[in-house]
Amino acid sequence: MKKIIYIFTFLFLFLGFTEFIYSADNTYSGKRWGYSHMTLTKASDLAWSKDGNFVYYRTVADDGSTICRFRDAWMNIRKQDNAGNMKLETVPGNLRLETLYKITAPVKYFAFSPDTTKAAYCIPEGGGYALYVVNLATKDTRKLTYGMAPSWSPKSDKIAFYFKGSNGRYCVGIINPDGSNFKVLSSLDDWSPVWSPDGKSIAFLSAREYANNNGTMDYSNVFVIKLDPYSITQITRDKNVWQKNLSWSPVGKKLVYQTARGVEISDVPPKTTKVVESSDKYKIDHAFKPVFSPDGRWIFFRREKGMGLIQHNTFQGAPIEGSAPWWSPAVDSTGKKIVFNLWSESSKAGIWVVEAFDF
Repeated sequence: MKKIIYIFTFLFLFLGFTEFIYSADNTYSGKRWGYSHMTLTKASDLAWSKDGNFVYYRTVADDGSTICRFRDAWMNIRKQDNAGNMKLETVPGNLRLETLYKITAPVKYFAFSPDTTKAAYCIPEGGGYALYVVNLATKDTRKLTYGMAPSWSPKSDKIAFYFKGSNGRYCVGIINPDGSNFKVLSSLDDWSPVWSPDGKSIAFLSAREYANNNGTMDYSNVFVIKLDPYSITQITRDKNVWQKNLSWSPVGKKLVYQTARGVEISDVPPKTTKVVESSDKYKIDHAFKPVFSPDGRWIFFRREKGMGLIQHNTFQGAPIEGSAPWWSPAVDSTGKKIVFNLWSESSKAGIWVVEAFDF
């Protein structure tokens, strides 16, 4: 009898302690948000360097694009408002804006490598899109092949992309940044490949279940290619539904993506699929382009105004309010800073950084 009591007491204390830890480690709930207006530049494809010291971005003009970066030099300071209350305010420091490379052609697709030393981009050429890679340090540029939507492997040593095959159907392929080792991985109306965090798998969208699709993207399902040994697994089995904007969890066990129903999350290998943010309030706060926080517990997504956060297990929300859509939001490796761009024509336009901190 004593043993049973000890066991139940241990379980009670353990579960209680576990719940306490879980609640205490809530990165975003109970936090205040500090905003810093970094530049007036209208930009896209924002990305953090791995050390969090630099923000990389691409500006867009009629004659092409310019790849730039600035140092994330800013700090929180305390200021007294008119009522005598102490408030925290963020102040940019020496940003040291740098121009890294000029692309003298309209860019359709663009992606920084995870180590932000290179960039892949696609420009119109020959009735399709040519895939290029530039080394941002040496400015060495090379055309790899024809393709769209480049996705870098975690080690920045391979690029996944899709292209239209000779049969008129979309294919997924991979290639090295120097143009070597090109391989076709799938060819049954497959597109939008995204590397898993360990570099061993690639998620993609496919219309292969829809007869006579002929290269259109009206409907799709999520699939995963395992590279070694090679295999393909179907993750979702929807009918007459589209998915887009795939993103892996940090450990590669889940995929989050956008559908007409809202933000959904699926297990890999397939087990369950959940709608974690509904699109019922489409005109107010519909969720776009979801991504996981670095700890894998929260899902960030762009809203019509500001940004949303959803805890994917408890559905707990913590929206970050804003007056306009946040374009190209990117979360740094700590999960505590987000960079985004406002495209409005007011004085608020440009690149902003928001940080979670306690008063």
